[in-house]
Amino acid sequence: AKRMVVLNFAWLLPAVLAASPLLRLLFPSDAQPPPLASAPFTALAWFVLHDLSFYCYHRTLHEVPWLYASVHKPHHKFTAPFAWTSHAVHPAEMALQAAGAMAGPLLWARLYGLPVRAWWCWLALVQAQGVMDHSGYDLPAPLDCFGMLPGFGGTRFHDDHHRYFTGNYAAALSLIDDLMGTRLRVEPRGG
Repeated sequence: AKRMVVLNFAWLLPAVLAASPLLRLLFPSDAQPPPLASAPFTALAWFVLHDLSFYCYHRTLHEVPWLYASVHKPHHKFTAPFAWTSHAVHPAEMALQAAGAMAGPLLWARLYGLPVRAWWCWLALVQAQGVMDHSGYDLPAPLDCFGMLPGFGGTRFHDDHHRYFTGNYAAALSLIDDLMGTRLRVEPRGG
């Protein structure tokens, strides 16, 4: 896990630095952030776009044998996820995650403008969600702010994906797997 995480952060930091002129154009610091009252709804809309993208490429990585073997299988070495495994992925998969996470903010920035600080807050939220899902712990509310939201799968949802390798393909919104018929129905764990 450490080797994959280090590799991803080794290329991600220079990529963000190289993209900083473009990021300044896309997300000008003087743009207005989404109104605070609508921020939860905006974040939910962005999560939907992110998770639809995640579901599509994640399911594809599982169902196309050569993609699974060469790109996604290293992430599934971890059948009992822990926080670092959220970033223990092939660099191509990290790039796919980034593309999906950018969909909502880019659309919002195009329509209304979005300051770079709001974009960074969104990325922090998406990263926190991924780490929580890979934490291996069902934390009580409010510590797991994602698992307590209706339609969000939470840690158990993603743990089951790592245990059984098929189903539960969405990153956060288990509702997507419900709609696509790919939600795993497993017996509760003992205790």
